[in-house]
Amino acid sequence: MQQIFSTQTTPEEYEKQGINYSFPKAPSRCPQPDCKMPIKLKKHGFYSRHYIKAGFCKKILIRRYLCPYCGKTISFLPHFCIPHFQYCGELIVRYIYSTIARDSPLNICLATLRKVFADICIERQHVYYYNKRVCENLVHIQHGLRQIDPNVSLPAGDLEKRKKAIEIFDIIEERYTSIHIFNENFFTQVQKSFLAPRINNFSINSEKNEAFFI
Repeated sequence: MQQIFSTQTTPEEYEKQGINYSFPKAPSRCPQPDCKMPIKLKKHGFYSRHYIKAGFCKKILIRRYLCPYCGKTISFLPHFCIPHFQYCGELIVRYIYSTIARDSPLNICLATLRKVFADICIERQHVYYYNKRVCENLVHIQHGLRQIDPNVSLPAGDLEKRKKAIEIFDIIEERYTSIHIFNENFFTQVQKSFLAPRINNFSINSEKNEAFFI
């Protein structure tokens, strides 16, 4: 299980501090849905994961805690990380938005992005994967936005997927100073990343045969 915590520390500072970083304190109750025991978790070492953004590509340490009762671990990710993704959220969303809102062929769009992010190796296959995930998660993302703010004005239900995705990212950009803050708030509400694999509990059967946008 993973949890996301806020930090004012940059990825560079976080990586440099390593094990000396002031990690969140151990939870006093197990957050595992099938446990929830009021027992303080124990430190359970670290694991390393890659984190990539413009001008930075290194491994960072992730603190783990262990529940003495159920024996399961909880990993605490800084809010600039998206669970299971090496690239930072700002890069991923920039590529998604640029490719779905483009008015030029995909090759030209990607070539333009490569000029901006010369040290980033996001290829066509990455973009297909990201866009497919967003396409599958549109209902999931809207559900999370509604949980964060019940009064949020979401795209019309019959809107074409590409336009719906553009409007959703416009809403996120308008409401949040960074995609990392949105990612943290979304994860807190839904307990899943906005790029997590499609959740069966969200009904999107009517869309399952539609091609993803790219």
